[in-house]
Amino acid sequence: FHTNPELGWRFWAAMHTRYSAPPHSIYGLLLRLFNSKKHGGFVCTSNFDGHFLKAGFPEDTVLELQGNINVVQCAKGSACDGTLGTPFSMFTTQDLESCKY
Repeated sequence: FHTNPELGWRFWAAMHTRYSAPPHSIYGLLLRLFNSKKHGGFVCTSNFDGHFLKAGFPEDTVLELQGNINVVQCAKGSACDGTLGTPFSMFTTQDLESCKY
């Protein structure tokens, strides 16, 4: 994103599109198991698709080790001016495939 923001946003858009499908049925089964326990549970996942949260797991019980593709954070940290650069909706997977990089 720092050296080539357009390429960064194109890649992010392609990944967001790829992983934006709804969670499959196993997440519902896991949630029922989770809810059947007296003290609930805790999920530690390397998945970054956000499916545990989409399936209804409480946010404070899910640790997404590699982040969440649905959460965008400014790379400038506390120096952020509130802008995120190019919106991903301007790009498509086809754009990424034809990208010169």
